[in-house]
Amino acid sequence: MPRKILLVDDDPDIINMLAMRLGKLDFQVIKAHSGEEALELMERELPDVVISDVHMGGMSGFDLCAQAKNNEKIKSIPVILLCGDDQSHAQVLSGSAATSFFVEKPFKADKLLETIESAFTSSRSNSSREKHILLVDDEPEILEMLGSFFLESGFKVTTGRNGFEALEQMYRSKPDIILLDLFMPQMDGFGFLNAMKVKPQFSGIPVLAMSGHYAEGEIGLARKKVEGFVAKPFTLDAIFEQIKQIKGF
Repeated sequence: MPRKILLVDDDPDIINMLAMRLGKLDFQVIKAHSGEEALELMERELPDVVISDVHMGGMSGFDLCAQAKNNEKIKSIPVILLCGDDQSHAQVLSGSAATSFFVEKPFKADKLLETIESAFTSSRSNSSREKHILLVDDEPEILEMLGSFFLESGFKVTTGRNGFEALEQMYRSKPDIILLDLFMPQMDGFGFLNAMKVKPQFSGIPVLAMSGHYAEGEIGLARKKVEGFVAKPFTLDAIFEQIKQIKGF
């Protein structure tokens, strides 16, 4: 899946030039022409990295960083500031700019790409650090595949083969998010959701449901109780993207 970059600048010539260069490198590029528009797109699109000019009409790049850091959903998205003067450069270096990534203008393409890679690495590691996912599925191959993927992404992983085992795991260690198969032996996903929702200590834990065998009525019922649904067979990128949308990791 192409990495998603949000470009923010009130100068259309600069934003179009950057979009053309980054598009040729297989980045998925979205554009915002103000800080206010950028905040809306950050919440809706959850880009991997944001590149913003410092000086814009209305909200500045510094203000954009500060507001993003105060938003739980988007605070982990790294912002690269394009600094065109010594004062802006000094503010970033001082640590008061709510970001540690900057590129001085005029910039060279290789310097910008190097900073993008550093910011992207930071995004993946920081967003996943100490996050706990509970995987619930009766198919060992799926549990192994998902477990390996999330462990490599830096998550703490616990597993259950049915709803009963999942509840036991939750009593031991409360997860940040649950990836739940709907159809399993003993206690299925629907039974698990009913049991979970009456436990006050588990309220607010988001659930991403998955299934390969379902009827529309059952899925409609499940959708009312979960934050997302993915059909089997699925791709790991699709699962990760859904989790980003739900939890903002």
